[in-house]
Amino acid sequence: MNKLNNILREGGFPVTGEALQVLHDYQRYIHAIMSSFEIEPGTVVFLELNQALNLPNFVLSDSYIYVVPETFDLNKTGHIYKLKGDSTIIISDLLANTHAKKGLQIIETPSTVSFNGVDYVNYMSIIEAQLIDATPAYTFKRLTDLIELANYSNISLSNISLPADYTFNINHSNVFKYNLNRVEMQLSLNYTGPGIGMMTMLEIPITASVAVQLQIKIGAMYPLLMCIYDATNIINAPCILYRDISTFKIIADTIGVTINSNSVVELKGSFLL
Repeated sequence: MNKLNNILREGGFPVTGEALQVLHDYQRYIHAIMSSFEIEPGTVVFLELNQALNLPNFVLSDSYIYVVPETFDLNKTGHIYKLKGDSTIIISDLLANTHAKKGLQIIETPSTVSFNGVDYVNYMSIIEAQLIDATPAYTFKRLTDLIELANYSNISLSNISLPADYTFNINHSNVFKYNLNRVEMQLSLNYTGPGIGMMTMLEIPITASVAVQLQIKIGAMYPLLMCIYDATNIINAPCILYRDISTFKIIADTIGVTINSNSVVELKGSFLL
């Protein structure tokens, strides 16, 4: 520390203890912010995504990334690296995760520092990452992608009127949320009634004001995935989320479908508004 405090840099200022503390703290701040997103292991998030024009495409230039390793320990944080540019990586392919180089290699380059005619060999190292064709394969995202996904509002499940003999399954999360652009729905239901050999159309009403809240237009229809599981069979049923003039509901084409007592019904959908 004393050596650093005494070194005056041309055109700059002494590296004081306060400056070192700022340099140390900024990474802590970034780690604290990024950990709040609960990023999936095996993900690379671009804190800064730079691109260069390599006609006819935009390719990867030197950027800064936050890496959550595939063997991520929940008690640890991710890592911040400078990612070396690569003229073979097209930006659109990178963000679509269709590029070939999905692995990361960490490179340490020793550096010599000269001061007052004295060379301090290997005084410091430059740590960088580069993309390679290797495993494990990482998924690449922009920071703005995480912010968009995080900026959701929840719709209370009390707005969903379950038919008789259906209850919410608590084995995993039941989610009905939205932001300005997207709606996410994941519902797990238990059917506790008697076995039915030939079901009719299944309708699950949702409070009509929710459609107004989501700004879903009258006549709009969105596809959902519906599966019925009774420990023996898995049945897929066509399913939609639909708004008409006065109602808003989930409609499943379960005509002729067999459902047994204690079956689990899973509903899932993600769509742009």
